[in-house]
Amino acid sequence: MSEQTNSDDKTEQRETVDVGGYAIGILSLCFVSAFAVWTVIDARWDARKKDSTDYPIERTRKVSGVAHVVDNATIAIGEQQIRIAGIETCYGGERQAVKDGKAWPCDAETKAFLTQIADGKKLNCEAFHLYSNTTAGQCFTDDKLDIGLAMITNGFAAAISGYLPDDYPLNISDYLDAQDSAREQKLGIWGAQIATVGN
Repeated sequence: MSEQTNSDDKTEQRETVDVGGYAIGILSLCFVSAFAVWTVIDARWDARKKDSTDYPIERTRKVSGVAHVVDNATIAIGEQQIRIAGIETCYGGERQAVKDGKAWPCDAETKAFLTQIADGKKLNCEAFHLYSNTTAGQCFTDDKLDIGLAMITNGFAAAISGYLPDDYPLNISDYLDAQDSAREQKLGIWGAQIATVGN
């Protein structure tokens, strides 16, 4: 009887050790898994912080210098291209326009106006990253002419604000007021029928 009891005690001890070892193994696995997950999260967070530094959506920077017109909404200062912020223009490859019953080269007319007021002039821009490799900004000449506002005032652009960063200094109310005035006078795009190609 004593031998049977001793045998049972040893079996119970062995089972206790086995269960304990199993529990320790499970806890160790959970710890390793948690550490691995945290490492991945931490790495992704570091990458995200790096991305936000490389492409500071909410940050602005000043870019100044002699400008050259690239297209009807973009200028270049040195190697930095800047899309004029707060405006939307018509592009010849995307839209077609009719004015006074005739085809109207909206794209070429808009680029010609932008060239007249900006090309070869020193501009001071408050630039920000827009998307992909695109930089946008509100740009002024040395005599304080707001390039985007001038384009809207003369009917070569419409006002838009959806993509501007929070607290960006552009006063969209001025742009909207200028747009209303240009529309009433039927200047530029407001005196034409413009349709998206393919519609």
